[in-house]
Amino acid sequence: MATLKAEAMVQGAYQASDYLVVAPVVVCLLFGATLLMARKRVDWHPWVAIPGFVLLFAADVLLLLKVAAEGPQTMMMGSWIAPFGIAFTVDMLGALFVTTAGFVALAASIYATFSMSRTERRYGFFPFLFLMIGGVSGAFLTGDVFNLYVWFEVLLIASFGLLILGSEHEQLDGATKYCFLNLVATTLFLITTGYLYGLFGTLNMADIAEKAGGFENDGALLTIAVLFLVAFSAKAAAFPLNFWLPASYHTPRFVVSALFAGLLTKVGVYALIRLVLMLFPSQHAELATLIAWVAALTMLVGAFGALAQSDLRRLLNYFVVAGIGTIFAGLALIGTDGASGAGSLAGAASAATTEAAPNLAAEAAAPLLPGSGNMVVGLSGAVYYALHSIVVMTALYLAAGTAARLSGSSSLRSMGGLWRRQPALAALMLIFLFAVSGLPPFSGFWPKVVLVRGAFQAGLPVLGAVILLTGFLMTVASARVFALAFWRNAPEPVPTGGESGGFMAAGPPAPLIAMLPLIMLALFVVWAGVLPQTLAEPHRACRARRRRSHRLCRLCLRRRIMILFLINIVLALVWTVVSGSFTFLNLVFGFLLGAASLYLIRREIGTAGYVSRFFRIGALFLLFIRELLMSAWRVAVLVLKPKMDLKPGIFAYRLKVDRDFEISLLANLITLTPGTLSVDVSEDRSTLYVHAIDCSDPEASRADIANGFERKILEAFR
Repeated sequence: MATLKAEAMVQGAYQASDYLVVAPVVVCLLFGATLLMARKRVDWHPWVAIPGFVLLFAADVLLLLKVAAEGPQTMMMGSWIAPFGIAFTVDMLGALFVTTAGFVALAASIYATFSMSRTERRYGFFPFLFLMIGGVSGAFLTGDVFNLYVWFEVLLIASFGLLILGSEHEQLDGATKYCFLNLVATTLFLITTGYLYGLFGTLNMADIAEKAGGFENDGALLTIAVLFLVAFSAKAAAFPLNFWLPASYHTPRFVVSALFAGLLTKVGVYALIRLVLMLFPSQHAELATLIAWVAALTMLVGAFGALAQSDLRRLLNYFVVAGIGTIFAGLALIGTDGASGAGSLAGAASAATTEAAPNLAAEAAAPLLPGSGNMVVGLSGAVYYALHSIVVMTALYLAAGTAARLSGSSSLRSMGGLWRRQPALAALMLIFLFAVSGLPPFSGFWPKVVLVRGAFQAGLPVLGAVILLTGFLMTVASARVFALAFWRNAPEPVPTGGESGGFMAAGPPAPLIAMLPLIMLALFVVWAGVLPQTLAEPHRACRARRRRSHRLCRLCLRRRIMILFLINIVLALVWTVVSGSFTFLNLVFGFLLGAASLYLIRREIGTAGYVSRFFRIGALFLLFIRELLMSAWRVAVLVLKPKMDLKPGIFAYRLKVDRDFEISLLANLITLTPGTLSVDVSEDRSTLYVHAIDCSDPEASRADIANGFERKILEAFR
């Protein structure tokens, strides 16, 4: 017996870093329990909750870095090895989802600090929030099907409590619809889990994936896959089981709606990927056509539903539905490379999440893994869009909450004039609306490009066309929101009744605390659109590229400079928010302050090249002004001479710059300088032909260009 027990137990002690696998769940439960015990000290709750979510996000990031460096991590509860013990298993797919969840939870907790009333804190807002995020994190980290069901129950219990905070009639009505369908879906999930255990004798995902290969063409597996598809489609709000979401998500407080829209539906998507795509890939291939129809109809329902709404919250509810349809479109693409084993699909799912973004320097929307088929392309686009949707939908609801507080209503008929009253909020809202519509250069653009290209390659042109049509309709709906709520003048105040959104008498939050979480989320949205590749260990990546190609290394440097420039712009926007002045001069001053801040921490974050580049660009500009004035003077002197002794001509200049941008800049600077004109560039881009008003000394003219404009261009952009 002792021998058998030893064989079934994990040998050796866990390292301290191994506990990162369970740290997100432990942090949430500990802080939730602490706040519950301090329920009478409601003034303490925000100041305990925010450090708790900072700690949670830090644990998520450390876990992500550990998985990226060492590969998938597993921790067995009670030290029992699989399949006897319950496994917490995390790969890049789960690590990315749990880190994104921690990020939006931190932003929402900051927003809730000043948006939730004392009464709602007293009834347990922050404990419920920690419990829900703990359930979400557990669902993303578990490697056991029944444990996944348990974490679903945990997050649902907490979400029920958050949904009815305020005890208004509209909230109770929405909670009834929400609870009924989710309880039905959860019951179906539990029944299917029992069926699965009866068939395999285990609920460990890795063990099921290994045994599933022996059940080829088994109708029982197809039945299980269909039941899981129905259960998780209901939880994700896919057609035709999406009626509950528009009827319930507009009823709770804005911060609660933001977390529901961003996270809860994505848990259903994640479970669908884990159980149907990764455990039963053959059955998934048989269901691909059905999933494609569900995806198309879900997108159309969401897009047309958004166009029909006159209330901002209800409109955003349909944006959530349309986003779920877009994710399902990626799951409808099946492989064409013959990879049908669960192990290969699991590996593809994990690898796809690490390289899910298209390479901006290479071909946009190319297959994301070398030699991969349509399935990996679709999965990559679906996962990337899901991560984008978590952040963007959270941000949209929070921005809508701030806008509705300023207007006193969430009805588009009553809103207006917010561009003048709060220009920073309007700019952030515009970014989020562009992103949710899939417009460049924001985070929603690249996954849609991948999904459209994958749909056409997979022989599903109708699905690709629906993705494009949905993007167009959502752009129209977004333009309508911005035009009515922000751009037009504020309408005359009228008494409003039903759809005010349940605003609290405490009034709107302070401008800075209202803007801070939105700026955090906007930074992700812009970063993920401008540079969607993972930025982990940039210096190591740069060194590896340098060994392969100096050109690629320069490309890495330019991308890094682009990211720092983006951060500088965000710092400038933060300054305008803090100072309360959104003028051009104040924005420029904020940009200079941001550049100075980056310079002060240049060694810690490697920004020395970024700040010095600004000085080099400034030196180039000053040189151009100097040459402009001196050349104008020389030409004026030549023209005013009674007898002009000129020898005009064309000379060839051998170029040291080799990039199109640099060549164009040099040619334009020469043309803008009086007395010289760039005529042409050779086909091999090695020679520039310049016409000079006085070509008596071509060598001196060449030396002026080499030691002047060309040298400064090389210093500024290399």
